[in-house]
Order: sequence, then structure tokens, then C-alpha cells
Amino acid sequence: MALSGLVRRLLGTAMVSLDAAKALADAVDAATPGGATLTATNAELINVADISAREVDWTVAGAVTAAAHSGKTVGINNTTGFATTLPAATGSGAKYRFVIKATVASGNHTIVATGAHLFGNCFTISDNSAAVLGYKANGATTITMDGSTRGGIKGDVIEIEDVATNVLIVRMTVAGTGSEATPFS
Repeated sequence: MALSGLVRRLLGTAMVSLDAAKALADAVDAATPGGATLTATNAELINVADISAREVDWTVAGAVTAAAHSGKTVGINNTTGFATTLPAATGSGAKYRFVIKATVASGNHTIVATGAHLFGNCFTISDNSAAVLGYKANGATTITMDGSTRGGIKGDVIEIEDVATNVLIVRMTVAGTGSEATPFS
């Protein structure tokens, strides 16, 4: 079966728009003249095409996996802080997006990079100085958000990309209150 035919079959197994499936199938046809061999798994194809599960809400600690969470938004939705653990960085290109949906009121939300180092920046919008503050990750392994000085406020966004073995790039845009501080450690 042509790869485009398989992509078109996803219409029956995943909730995708007809236009999105057709565009994907046409792109596959254009990129694979002569009917290339399919190397993607069914789960990978459905993950790309299924728009019904683009957002996942978490209310308790959890472990992120590339297969289940890459390309999706994880809503961190609990006022009591909890830990989120990232998979080992391998250079897979996996992208994870976290949105704080409820401000931390007790404890801390942490995002832990297992065996990896975070590089990138956090931009904190200060509530008391009308300033934007910047913090560099510089090889940190943990992001800690406390609902105040280090982010963790409803609407904060954290994006992490697996770019190389043991290397994750992080981009954070968060709000801060009081005497803002780096979320990286």
C-alpha cells in the first residue's frame, strides 16, 4: 500500500480533519517518489495525525515519554506542587510543552531532566518592577516553580526540546512576584 494510502486510512482510526490528512498524504507522496518503505509505526502516525488528544491535563506527578507527549501540551493543573520527570535526552527532536493551568499555592512544581542538562533561557515578567528578567539554565537538571518568585503561575509556558544526547533546550515565559529568582538548579 502506498504511504499516502496508509495516511488516508488514518481518517478511520483517528480524529483528523480531511484537509489535514490530505495535506499530509500529498506531502508524503511528493517526498517519496516511487513508493518509499514505511518506517513509521502506526502509533507514530496516529500521534502526528490525531488532533483529539493534543492536550493532556496532569493533576499528579508523572513521567513524560516521547511516544505519549512529544508535540503535545501537558497542562499542569493542580495548586499543590508535584514532580514531572522527563525521559533521557537522546537527540530525538522530541518537543514537550507545559502550561501551568493553576497557580501553585503549596509546594513546588518541578520538571526534572533525567540524566540530562538543560540549556536555554527563562524570561520572567516581574509584577513589581515592570521589567522582564532573564535567567540562563547553564546545564541545570531541574526547573522549580513555586507559584511566586520562580514561576508556576497560571498561564506560564515551558517548552523543552531534546536536541542531543544528554542535552535539552528549554524556553520559559513565566510570571513572577516578589523578589524573582532563577527556576533552574
